[in-house]
Amino acid sequence: MNELFFELLRVAIGTQEGLSRQPNADEWEELYMMAKKQSVIGICFAGVQKTISRSALKGEDFSAIGMNEKLYLTWLGKTTRIQQRNKTIWDQCVALQKKFAADGFRSCILKGAGVAALYRSEEPNPETDLSLLRQSGDIDIWLDSTQDETLHYVMKICPTDDFDEKHIHFHCFKNTDVEVHWIPVKWENPISNRIIKKYMGQVRNAQFANICGDLCLPTTTFQTVHQLMHVFRHYVYLGVGMRQLMDLYFAQRACIEGENSTTAVHEITALFTQLRLMRFVAGTQWVLGKVMDLPKAQMICEPDEREGRELLEEMLQGGNFGQFSKEICVEEEPFVRRFFSRWSRKLRFFRYDPLGALVMPFTRLRLEIWMRWKRFAMKY
Repeated sequence: MNELFFELLRVAIGTQEGLSRQPNADEWEELYMMAKKQSVIGICFAGVQKTISRSALKGEDFSAIGMNEKLYLTWLGKTTRIQQRNKTIWDQCVALQKKFAADGFRSCILKGAGVAALYRSEEPNPETDLSLLRQSGDIDIWLDSTQDETLHYVMKICPTDDFDEKHIHFHCFKNTDVEVHWIPVKWENPISNRIIKKYMGQVRNAQFANICGDLCLPTTTFQTVHQLMHVFRHYVYLGVGMRQLMDLYFAQRACIEGENSTTAVHEITALFTQLRLMRFVAGTQWVLGKVMDLPKAQMICEPDEREGRELLEEMLQGGNFGQFSKEICVEEEPFVRRFFSRWSRKLRFFRYDPLGALVMPFTRLRLEIWMRWKRFAMKY
């Protein structure tokens, strides 16, 4: 079933003409459950619609592709809600940036709506507009400000103690979580952190100046870098699913197809070589080729099948953010249980980041102490 699921994704994004065979009713049920597990229900439904459309040319409807009416209507209903949700989030992003601009802050939208703008279909059909079919979570926005400025600004409007070393939750919308970042990425490894901080400083201004219609969005090069870092962090700590790899796929395609693609690829590989993560990057390229049929001409580096197979296996087992992995889902557990679970997971990936694995217990403890002190200090 995995191969059929990959085919459905490829049909949706336009890299495959149609399914190699027609699934039966039970297989369609299983494909729907796989799409739900990976949080790509809307994207996969675009593949369903394209499959039906090709059948309709012969005077047939969805029943001709082996799907029962109940499943079709359920899938259609979920997809419609995803489209409505995306329109709402887009409007909220516009309103949020206008508010920050009015208060004197530059900002840009990270991940989520930011990368959804890069989703596109080979067929210009409103029903299969992939930018509205990506399942959205919260809004991540990068504010051009310091840590203290961001904390005080948000606390003045919507007091909260929900923050960490890189962002604070801004409860300004009823049904949408907003994370306001003063830095986009923070890792345990102090050497890697210095490299990332230097890189972010070099590209910072370009991100706050990249206006795309109603929103300020990161450049495609930064989107690709950020998605690779995002995928890596989730792979090591919380689990990663197909939605994150699809975000990377569209960001990377937009980056490679850009005017300065050679410079962009050099910038990306130079950064991840410094971080000693090119083996991981090579694994992601194999997954993108295997699942999305990304051609080698659009890859950042030579793919690594061994690394890629391990990444893909984890994705298929754990689902989106590892929600279906008992080893990963410990959010409701006490702090000590979460701490040791994440550290033991970090040790599994010792080959990627040995220093980060060793210092992680101390950095997590320092973070917990800092957050408790900061929460106390900001109340007085």
